[in-house]
Amino acid sequence: MFPFSEQTAVDIASSEGVNCRVLLGRYKSLSARGRAGGRRHTRLLTLVLPLKGAFPFVLGETAHRVRPGQVLRILPDTPYRLDTSTLPRGELAWMMLGPVPHPGRDSLPRAVEALADSRGPVVWRVPAQVQASWEAAFGLVKDARDWIGESLLAHALAECVFLLVRSFHAADRTVPVAYSRRVGRALDWLDAHLGESCTVAELARAAGLSERQFHGVFRSETGTTPRDFVLRRKIEHARALLESDPACDITAVAHALGFSSSQYFATVFRRYQGMSPSQLRHGTCTR
Repeated sequence: MFPFSEQTAVDIASSEGVNCRVLLGRYKSLSARGRAGGRRHTRLLTLVLPLKGAFPFVLGETAHRVRPGQVLRILPDTPYRLDTSTLPRGELAWMMLGPVPHPGRDSLPRAVEALADSRGPVVWRVPAQVQASWEAAFGLVKDARDWIGESLLAHALAECVFLLVRSFHAADRTVPVAYSRRVGRALDWLDAHLGESCTVAELARAAGLSERQFHGVFRSETGTTPRDFVLRRKIEHARALLESDPACDITAVAHALGFSSSQYFATVFRRYQGMSPSQLRHGTCTR
């Protein structure tokens, strides 16, 4: 499909409880070489979720840069390609869904039809739960060999699609995802260095601005301060990690994202998520 070093794709159309065509895939790019050819899918809706790195897509003649925490929506029959001249190292997940012409009362095809609405946004922000359920569905594919495994797969897939629809319908009430080139460079740097301190000075340097200039520009475009954005982004990523891997150690996640201690991590996590990491892990949120 694209000049990526690692590729995996699965078609789960025949799984129990999955009543429309669904293809799931993951791509990992260590380096971009050559030119990515254009693609077009006549009947399939394509959704792209970057996991690491910001990916530059061209849909028709319009360029879109999509980064972790966002989803890119490619409508059926829309030509698209990756701009390999600025393709970063990174990883992304994708999903292709076959819209059903007459969904009737069945909820999953209705959700697919809603996501195929041409009036909605091309790129929008999604909650961390979307990545977690997306990863869960992909991880369950190998276990979908009996009715129990297939039912779990169908449940994870449906949860992901329904969360996508909810965020899609709410997208017009979120902070816009279109940023200037300077702020976009800072956010690309942030996505590549989430495990580091990520100071305002480093973000400003990536943007090519003084700290004072950067602070004003960043706040005007994102609606918040650079420090708040960094912490929120780290916590969103932490939640996705904890939800996607039940065996993932909370302290290890805290250190991997540059927090000085698990106690501080838990304090920040509660501030943005309304619960502690342990409550998320054990489903004991009391808010």
